[in-house]
Amino acid sequence: MITIYTDGSCKNKRGGWAALVTGPAERMTLSGKAVDTTSNRMEILAAISALESLPVGSEATIHSDSEYLVKTMTRGWRRNVNLDLWQRLDAVANEHTITWEWVKAHDGNPGNEFVNALAEFEARVREERPRLERYLPADDAAADPQASPDARLTHLDEQVGRSLRALEEN
Repeated sequence: MITIYTDGSCKNKRGGWAALVTGPAERMTLSGKAVDTTSNRMEILAAISALESLPVGSEATIHSDSEYLVKTMTRGWRRNVNLDLWQRLDAVANEHTITWEWVKAHDGNPGNEFVNALAEFEARVREERPRLERYLPADDAAADPQASPDARLTHLDEQVGRSLRALEEN
């Protein structure tokens, strides 16, 4: 099973998004920024980026403090804006088995606190890039003996790299 934390941030139309993707024995961070954007767009983009980094057919739980994201994906909230990103998210989510979980923001959850700090750094709300080890020590990435070997993350390959660069340009 893969666990993902996502968050988005925006200040003065400068946005940032971040994702922490953890597998049985591995973890990686993804992040990016955009101009002339909103927090909601950054929240969706974080989820898209995390899911695009996974091998097709992965099983994952996405934790987000965005009710907008989680309830749209689980309760069918109406989509009036950000239709381009919702379409992309639907397409990539359909390639996986996803469980969506809402987490309370700023409540001490280490994964959520880290992606919040990283998204704020990307949005230029914070001056210093957060270090993952400050939130989650390296030994927290220990393998889960119950996890399927198919759930292992792989390195970012050329295709995922191109996808991430395309996301940053949009």
